[in-house]
Amino acid sequence: MACTAISALENPELLDHAKKELAERLDGETYTSLIPKDLTPPKNKQKDIKQKLFNL
Repeated sequence: MACTAISALENPELLDHAKKELAERLDGETYTSLIPKDLTPPKNKQKDIKQKLFNL
């Protein structure tokens, strides 16, 4: 997945093509995320994980 993201960043035409393909596949339908808009990720989660993994 990371390599795909790098390819998209290095090649804007690839990203444009992907957006057009998605629009064609959706055929007028819209995607609605099931995650509430007001939900935010917990803060300092990375710090907590690092502390647990590396006993900091």
